[in-house]
Amino acid sequence: MTESYPLFDEIVQTRRNLRDLEIQHWYQVELFSFNWWLILILTIVFWGIWFKFIDRRRLLEITFFGAMIVISSTVLDMIGVDLVLWAYPSRLEPLAPSLIPGDLVMMPVSYMFVYQYFDKRTGPFLIVSTLVAAVLAFGVEPVLEWLDIYETYGWEYLYSFPIYVILAWCMRNFVHKLLRHQQPPPR
Repeated sequence: MTESYPLFDEIVQTRRNLRDLEIQHWYQVELFSFNWWLILILTIVFWGIWFKFIDRRRLLEITFFGAMIVISSTVLDMIGVDLVLWAYPSRLEPLAPSLIPGDLVMMPVSYMFVYQYFDKRTGPFLIVSTLVAAVLAFGVEPVLEWLDIYETYGWEYLYSFPIYVILAWCMRNFVHKLLRHQQPPPR
């Protein structure tokens, strides 16, 4: 511990205590609970569907788009958890603050299918990604809250909706921009 930053040392110790409490809670309450099994099954099912129906000719492009969704949604989720706007009483594993089925499964898989089928034209992509955003914000989030997998503290589902739309739109534009600048492989 450094003597020049005693407040920082207190923050680190508080984080250690919080970590220990979260791991203890996970082992005593969450592990092998109904919600734990549900999260595990959803994770396997969504990725199984993705694996079966993904366009293998565009696998790298679609997966890159999905990875950008994962990175962005995970960062935003970590910010929301750190600001105590929401929390996850049920998690698949105790060390990640984010909801694995949301950030790493449902959202990226859903948007990868939207990208796969609708990315060539702006209008259809925007319409379908907006519908997916509505389902996620006004359908999935309330169900996860009802199941006690997700809990909000002053956050409204309405706030998530535009974020989901903007996220899909920005990541699509980012991937398209990179593809335009991509050099063809040497022959």
